[in-house]
Amino acid sequence: MGCNASKSASGAAVNETAASKKAGVTSTAVERKPLDIKKADMKGVPASTKSLMQSKIKANRPERLYKLLAKALDNKNKSITRILLLVALEHCQKQPMAAKWQNPNTKSTPLHLCVRLLDQACNSKQNTKSEEQLDLEMELMLQVLDTLLAIHKAATEIPDSAGNIPLHYAIAATTHFTSKQKTEGGFSKSCWTNRAKMVTSLLEANTKVSQDYWQKKQSEL
Repeated sequence: MGCNASKSASGAAVNETAASKKAGVTSTAVERKPLDIKKADMKGVPASTKSLMQSKIKANRPERLYKLLAKALDNKNKSITRILLLVALEHCQKQPMAAKWQNPNTKSTPLHLCVRLLDQACNSKQNTKSEEQLDLEMELMLQVLDTLLAIHKAATEIPDSAGNIPLHYAIAATTHFTSKQKTEGGFSKSCWTNRAKMVTSLLEANTKVSQDYWQKKQSEL
């Protein structure tokens, strides 16, 4: 599945990356102008996170992409999350095979983490930004998702240590409604809209695996 050709937060165009060609990837990925981390606002960024973002992309360090997404998942500062997502996209462009890396303990892939980021963004306990800000952050998440799918579609059928494929986390939200969310109808419109986009991308990327997933869940009812 190709990447969305929507206008990115950085205002860059969508083109086929040379890195993807070199790695034998036939799909398109999001191409952006080089991200100058030194000019980014690093106020409040933990030293370990800053060091990770500024580290060089190396072929023998494919886990860097996973770590960037893990930092974004654990991070509560939304401006830092957006920088982490942009750096993750840059890593995908320069070393697309990093999308194949799996955590040796949790067995999860970068795609698993990307999908779970949606729950973090929609969690009202952490979310104090406007719908417009939320849309910008989720647009980046969807671009990361589509880039990962373009590079390594097979990740859609890889289960983590809990036995869940990425689609599971897109459908079964890991964020529980707070009392306020329950009285106000749950997640915001932006959260539901972007969750639908994420689910659709995953379904279309691997129809057979999606059908097998539904059948398995139906049999468990």
